[in-house]
Amino acid sequence: MTYSGILGEVVDRSKIAWMMAEARQSTNAAEQFASSFAIAAMKTVLVLILLTAARHFLRPSIQPYLVRVQLNNAAAMLISVAALLGYAFIPFSLSGAVANERNAFVYAA
Repeated sequence: MTYSGILGEVVDRSKIAWMMAEARQSTNAAEQFASSFAIAAMKTVLVLILLTAARHFLRPSIQPYLVRVQLNNAAAMLISVAALLGYAFIPFSLSGAVANERNAFVYAA
């Protein structure tokens, strides 16, 4: 798939210059958001560690109340497929792309 195949236009000198300028700006944008992304990644890792630790320390106290359910392979596969389809077809935000972009910038700040 090419640029002219998508838009049906001929790529001329001005469009190539515009694409080169955009490519240079994308590096600047990546540098600007790299620290925010690193902080978000570290927060995610910290949360996963804390959840694992909480599960490890709380499990002995609630073990008598837990009931283990035995599932055969077909039931486990059905539950897994249903969960994946739910995540695939239910949008995280029903308010649209503009709101999602706004939320991304708010969370990055």
